[in-house]
Parts: sequence; structure tokens; C-alpha cells
Amino acid sequence: MWNVLTLLRRPKAAFGVAVLLALTLIRIYDAVWPYDPVADVDMARIFAPLSLEHPLGTDQVGRDTLLRILHGTEAFYFPGLAACALAAIGGIVGGGLSGFYGGVFAGTFRYVTALITAFPRFILILLVCSIVEGGMYLIAALTGLVYLPQVAETVYRKVLYFRSTEFIEAAKVHGLSDGRVLFYHILWYNCLPPILKHLLYLFGYVILIETSLSYLGGFGVQEPDPSWGNMLAQAREYILQGQYVFAIAPATAILITILGLVSLGDAINEWGAR
Repeated sequence: MWNVLTLLRRPKAAFGVAVLLALTLIRIYDAVWPYDPVADVDMARIFAPLSLEHPLGTDQVGRDTLLRILHGTEAFYFPGLAACALAAIGGIVGGGLSGFYGGVFAGTFRYVTALITAFPRFILILLVCSIVEGGMYLIAALTGLVYLPQVAETVYRKVLYFRSTEFIEAAKVHGLSDGRVLFYHILWYNCLPPILKHLLYLFGYVILIETSLSYLGGFGVQEPDPSWGNMLAQAREYILQGQYVFAIAPATAILITILGLVSLGDAINEWGAR
């Protein structure tokens, strides 16, 4: 407990936790008071200025920009968690077993992850999305898959180092099972901070991928449902008309969220390395 409190005293960690907490509270709020993007259309209030009723103004069809930004978290929140789960399970199990036992399994697993790494991540995701029709969960699965080798390699190197240390040899002498030694004494106690760092990075990467694909059009979340990416895509058409808030609001949300996730990941990794 005290170690966690020590972590939260770090400004980067406190900022990251605040961002994650804000995202979670937004999703709870949106579940209790769901937003209807069709019902929000009001042509009488197109590009309404900032006010108490519309703190970030409205868009080109009179929809509240703040409400759309809040609802836009739906595009990546649960898909991001799904991508993290896929990368964590595959990376921890594959990398852990490869580092602990080696042999044919390790060679095969590392060869497959090397093949995945050989392709540029974004190009691979874009290529598959161009061939296979799918929504955000397909994008999330692909993102988790292309990020899995990075998690696996980190776990592999850590396990490879710790499996020959004295305290692991002592645990084996005392009759502890391989599963307990690997998953509890090595992974849980010694590999958790770098794993969490990678998963937080991955969550931010899902946001970046969703934003990029939605901005390109034809992928990700489609109108009328909002996402930060398609909000940016629409805003680019109106910047020259002086509608800067329309573009700045989602861009700022993306920047703050990704910065918070990266900051928390760095803080956890530094904390674990002490």
C-alpha cells in the first residue's frame, strides 16, 4: 500500500491516474445518461459560440461538441482494454514460457513474433482493415496483435534473466511448482511494472490508431456516432472558416489522454526499477 502511495506522489503518476479515472467516470456517465447523436442535431444552433449551455460550442449540424467528445471515448475505451488483454495474455504466457523453458516452443514463438514485427504496425492494420470489414474491435484486436511481440520480448528477457538467479533456484529446491515460480515469483514480483508500462502505451496507441483511421475515413467509427478521429476529420473542413474550437477540442483531448497514459507508464516503470 505504501509503495502505491509513494508512486502516486510522483507528478507523472498522479496525472496519469487522473486521466484514467476521468475516462472511467466519463464511460459511467455516458452509460447512465446515454448520448443520442441523431437527436442532438439542431440546425438552428450551427456553430453556436461557447456558452454555459454549450461550453465548447456546437458543430456544423448544431451538435454539442463537449457531449460528442465525452461520448467519443466509447470508440476506444473498451476496445483499448480488449487490445491490452490480448497483448497481455499472449505476451505474458508466450514470453514467459519461452524464457523459462526455452526449446522448440521458444524458437517457434519468437520466430512468429519476429514475423509480426517485420511489418510496419500501422500499414499492417490498415491493410487488414481494407480487406476485412470490421469495427473498432477488429482494429483493437489487430492493434493488440501487432503490439504483442513488444510485450513478449520484454517478458522473455526478464524471465531469462531471473530464472537462473539464486532466489529462483532456492524456490525450486523448496519444491515450488514451475507455475508458481514463473507466474508468481518472476512475473508478478519482478515483471509487473514493465508489463504495465507497455499496456498503458498500447492503450494510448489504440487511441492513436482509431484517430488515424477515422481521420482517413472509411475505417473506425462512422457518422453520426462520434469519435475523436472523425471529429477531427470534420473539423479540418471548417478551420479556414474560423471554427478553431471545433478542431482544437478533440485534438486537445487526444493529446492529454495519450500524454497521461505515457506518463503513468513511465512512472510505473521508474517506480518498479528502484
